[in-house]
Amino acid sequence: MTFTVTKTTTRPASGVTSFKDSTSLTPDVAASMANVSHAVRTNPAVQSRSVVISPDGLTKSTTTVWNSQADYASFQAANSADLAKIAGAASVYNKANGIAVSTTTAGA
Repeated sequence: MTFTVTKTTTRPASGVTSFKDSTSLTPDVAASMANVSHAVRTNPAVQSRSVVISPDGLTKSTTTVWNSQADYASFQAANSADLAKIAGAASVYNKANGIAVSTTTAGA
């Protein structure tokens, strides 16, 4: 059964830059982001990936459909160091800039 992960990010205003586009990215965090992006793009367990941006440009939802929850868990484990580095830096940036992030999952 497929497993769907949807991450929704909402910026408070158009003048607030998203984390991935911010000037606060350190080289090691940028490298981790590139590693994870490549890992998702090349992972054979990813069935599809789509991005929807709201008309005002403030909300972005990225939906990734995996072959199974086990495949997603395997991806998380294989990339845990990079994902942790990104999550820590993003949490600090998003909190300081009023950016809300939510992740939902569906399937089992």
